[in-house]
Amino acid sequence: MIRAEKMRQDLNLTCLVHTTKEILPIESPDLNRPGMQFCGFYEHFAWERPQIIGNVEMAYLEKLEARERAKVLEAYFHYAIPCVIICRSLTAPPELLSLAEAAGVPVSRLSLSTIFPVNWRPTSSCTAYCWMYTVSGCCSPVAAA
Repeated sequence: MIRAEKMRQDLNLTCLVHTTKEILPIESPDLNRPGMQFCGFYEHFAWERPQIIGNVEMAYLEKLEARERAKVLEAYFHYAIPCVIICRSLTAPPELLSLAEAAGVPVSRLSLSTIFPVNWRPTSSCTAYCWMYTVSGCCSPVAAA
C-alpha cells in the first residue's frame, strides 16, 4: 500500500486525474505496460500493478477512432487498476481521462521515458519506488507522511 500523494511527490508526477483514495493498493514492485490489453488480450493481465503508458501504447490509442478508443478503454478501466502513469509527458486522450475519472483511477504524467521506470531495475524511479515500499520492508509508505 502506497500513499497516493507521497508517490506523486516522490516521483515528481503531474496529476491529470485526481483520486479521493489516499492509499493506492500497490503491493507489487512490478509494473504493467497495457499494450496487449489495448489490443483486447486480457489473459494474465496484471491489473493490480501500476500501469505505465509510453509511446507505443499511446501511439496505438491515437490511431483508433474516438468511439473505438472509448470501447478499448472502457474494457481496460473495468479492472480495479491502482493507477496509470503516462510517460514522456505525453498527452492523454480525453477518453482515457474521463473513463479513469469515472472509474476512480488516478492518472499522472511523468516526464521521463518509460525506459526508466520499466527497464532499469531497481534503479528506475517507479520500479525503485514500488520496490522500496513493497519488498524491502525498510520503509512503510502508509506510515510515511
